[in-house]
Amino acid sequence: MKNSLIKTVVLSAVLALTACSHLTDESGTSSTSAQSVLNQSFAQLEQAAANQNSFQYQLNKEMYKAYFNGGSLSYVLQQGEKGERKVFYKAGKLYGVQDAEGSYEFDAAGKLITALNSSGNALSLSAEALAKKQQELNASGKKLAAMLSSNSADRSVGSIRTGGDAKLNYLCIAKIQQVASTKRVFRSSPNKAGSTSRLTADVRLNGNQYYNMDCQLQGERVALLSLIQK
Repeated sequence: MKNSLIKTVVLSAVLALTACSHLTDESGTSSTSAQSVLNQSFAQLEQAAANQNSFQYQLNKEMYKAYFNGGSLSYVLQQGEKGERKVFYKAGKLYGVQDAEGSYEFDAAGKLITALNSSGNALSLSAEALAKKQQELNASGKKLAAMLSSNSADRSVGSIRTGGDAKLNYLCIAKIQQVASTKRVFRSSPNKAGSTSRLTADVRLNGNQYYNMDCQLQGERVALLSLIQK
C-alpha cells in the first residue's frame, strides 16, 4: 500500500511537470515546445530567400540585406555593432523576429503570439510588458519595411524613357531618399564609376551630412547601396 502510494505521488509529479512544460505563461505566449517549430519556420523562410531578389544597404557600419518574394518584402538580415537580427514577413506583414535576446512570432493581425528568450524558454511577461514588446517590434518591423521595400521609382522605372545615366541617377537618388527618409539629397560630384549600372559619387543629405555613395543596379533595380559618412 505504501509503495503504491509513493508510485502514485511520483507519477503525479511527473505528469504535472510535463504539463507545465507545455503551458503558456501569464502573457499567453507559447512555451518552449514552440522553439523547434518556430526555428524551423524561420529556417525555411531564410532558405527560400536565397533564391529571391535582394537589396543590400550599408550605412556606415550597419548592414541590411532585404529579400523579396515577388514584389513583397519577405526577410531582412540586419548586422551591426549590436549584433545580428533577422526579421521575417509574410504577405507584407511582420511574421517573426530573431535576435540575441530571443525569438518572436506574430499572427496576421500583428499580435505577438510566441515570445522565447535566447535559451528557448517562454518569456514570463506581464500583460503590460507584453503589449510594450509587441508595440516596439511592430514599429521596428514597419520602419524596416518602409526603408527597404520597393519604392515608386522601382515600380515605375519601366515607363521612364531616358538615357542610362539619367535612369541610374534617378533610381539611386530615389533609393537614398527612401532609406534616409528625406527628400533633401544632393549629388555633388560626377559618376566616378563611369558606368550606366553603377554610380559612385559624393552626396549631401539634409544640407550638412556628407557621404560617399556607391549604388549598383541589377537590371532596372537597385541591388546595392552604401552610404559611408565622410
